[in-house]
Amino acid sequence: MAGLVAIGAAPVRGQGEGDLGQRLACAAERVVAGGERIVLIGTDCPGLTTRRLTDACRQLEGHEAVIHPAFDGGYALLGLSRFDPSIFSGIEWSTSAVAGATMGRIRALGWSLHLGETLRDIDEPADLEGLEL
Repeated sequence: MAGLVAIGAAPVRGQGEGDLGQRLACAAERVVAGGERIVLIGTDCPGLTTRRLTDACRQLEGHEAVIHPAFDGGYALLGLSRFDPSIFSGIEWSTSAVAGATMGRIRALGWSLHLGETLRDIDEPADLEGLEL
């Protein structure tokens, strides 16, 4: 199939078009509409261990959303068992307000939210200082 690659049992699909919010919304809507839960992560957070990823998936069994904020104000992980486009629209991406705005929108929807640990992501060379590997 064009645009679909399988890694183990997990399909990998293209991100779609648009800004970060539009691409995240596209992925989340597609997966949730298919009856599945989704965990959205970046590739810049070494603290997203197997244990944390597994725990986030478990938390989605009892919550509509789970988030691991990042120290810089973004988030390292966002998991959803429901979809609403407001979670991703009108967010000023790559700012210190991303996680707060996202959590505010989830709460405004009346969804249950599990707040995970705040993690450190790597956006620039200075972020490597004090990183525990």
